[in-house]
Amino acid sequence: MNKLMLLGVAALTLSSVSLPQTPQVHSVLVLSEDADAEPIASGVKAKLGGTLRYQLKEDIGDLWIDLKCSKIVLGDRVAGVACSATYFYHPASPAGADVWIATDLYVGPNEVVVEQGIFEAFVDDTSDSKLAKKRAEALKHIRFACGDHDKKDEVTLACSPQ
Repeated sequence: MNKLMLLGVAALTLSSVSLPQTPQVHSVLVLSEDADAEPIASGVKAKLGGTLRYQLKEDIGDLWIDLKCSKIVLGDRVAGVACSATYFYHPASPAGADVWIATDLYVGPNEVVVEQGIFEAFVDDTSDSKLAKKRAEALKHIRFACGDHDKKDEVTLACSPQ
């Protein structure tokens, strides 16, 4: 009976260890800075809304996409669109930290091509591992600024008086 219970516990332990981990769900705010960015923002929102990892927000988010776009006009026709997309991360800790992720330029013959480029880069740039690295870099800079180089804990203690 003891061997049977031991095997059961081992099987449960191994099955729970081998299950894939669910990535963190992030709230995303998509900002369109101008009229030309509005349709691109709508397309990016639709793509993000179709994922399990991202949840769209209208007024706040831990991830932000800031879009500035303009149409490419040749003579009297629109030949394409160009967008600058800047990505920011606002981690829960340290509170108030605004971490720049990337700024990229996307140029394409139509909005669909540009939307896809923005979406793919955003997904790649906001993987859990890349966000953890960005957060760690922000903490490192905060600690450096506070002159607290020997602390091993989070930023909550990094700038506190000794």
